[in-house]
Amino acid sequence: MTQELELPAVRIALNKSVRNVRRFAVRSPFAAAWGVVAILLVLMAIAAPIIAPKDPIKSNFTKMQAPPDRSSLFGTDNIGRDILSRVIHGSRVSLFVALTSVLLGTSLGAVWGIASGYTGGKVDLIAERILEIIMATPGLILAFLLVLVLGSTVWTIILAIAVTRLPFGARVIRSVALSVREMTYVEAARAIGASPLRTMVQHVAPQCIAPFIVLVTVHLGTAIVIEASLSFLGIGIRPPTATWGGMLGEASNQLVPNWWFVFFPGVFITIAVMSFNLVGDGLRDILDPRLRGTT
Repeated sequence: MTQELELPAVRIALNKSVRNVRRFAVRSPFAAAWGVVAILLVLMAIAAPIIAPKDPIKSNFTKMQAPPDRSSLFGTDNIGRDILSRVIHGSRVSLFVALTSVLLGTSLGAVWGIASGYTGGKVDLIAERILEIIMATPGLILAFLLVLVLGSTVWTIILAIAVTRLPFGARVIRSVALSVREMTYVEAARAIGASPLRTMVQHVAPQCIAPFIVLVTVHLGTAIVIEASLSFLGIGIRPPTATWGGMLGEASNQLVPNWWFVFFPGVFITIAVMSFNLVGDGLRDILDPRLRGTT
């Protein structure tokens, strides 16, 4: 009997998801098209060991600095590694670091913003001053300093980028919490004796889901650029692990005449940043009630 009840519920949820996707595609076809590109990039990263034609760290000293041809569509680097394979495998690290850091930073920022906005008073005042201190330093420089202090590993880079995303999530979610806490149903919850924690979890947090999703998609592009910049500066993921930024850093002194060293990693960074940013803009237009009538 339980399974019979669960199947219609799952079917209803799937139908609702399909309707939401269709609505998004109809109202924002341009953003939806870039959403498909973003999904393809994620699928490429997941299936990298399967679709990569060659080993990304294996050198071929008989074919070093070879231009693109049939056997190496993107050419080879200065020690004969296949650039196409390195670009495909590099997407795993770059997208994993970007997605994990943005989810971590935005989630912590959302918790911070809900607690700060709902509590108010001195707690809100102190929390805002701390955020202003963090935001006073540009994101790339702050991440650079944190990686220098903590060391260059995947998880320290994720933490460093997450810290740069935290203030943006906290401020946006705080503004939502400030408006929601004045709603009638929140006042009713307080009137019947609901604790502040329960009120924040059950009544304030659900109203922050839409801006949270928009924040994650919008900041993914920025996180990709920060990770690529750190790798380019030589304090990112250590070689021979392939990352898009690391490939640019390795080729920085060999741009001419070996243009393919930087062209293909740069193209994929550009496509990834554009796709996630444009999807975020489309989701913002759909989910923000103030913008629904303008599209």
